[in-house]
Amino acid sequence: MAVCVQATVRLPRLTRPATPVTAVGMIALTAYVLYDLAIRAVGMKEETGPALLSLFLFTTSAILCATAWTRHFRRGPLEYLLYAPTRPTRSIR
Repeated sequence: MAVCVQATVRLPRLTRPATPVTAVGMIALTAYVLYDLAIRAVGMKEETGPALLSLFLFTTSAILCATAWTRHFRRGPLEYLLYAPTRPTRSIR
């Protein structure tokens, strides 16, 4: 992860192609929770055959949704829920 961050810092032309991956990283908690809910809702735990297709579809939809979301907001919905209560701790020294 640190290597990827350093690559985009040192090579600014990589920033734009890395935008979808960066967007998923910005809403990682939300993406993980939605992935878990999708597994439970669809019942992919018992499924072995088309699991790779399901993973591809979820990954693609997560990238698209994260990119769209981060164009308007800085954090994901669950990230905002965690950020709000911890914000006052910034002033503690």
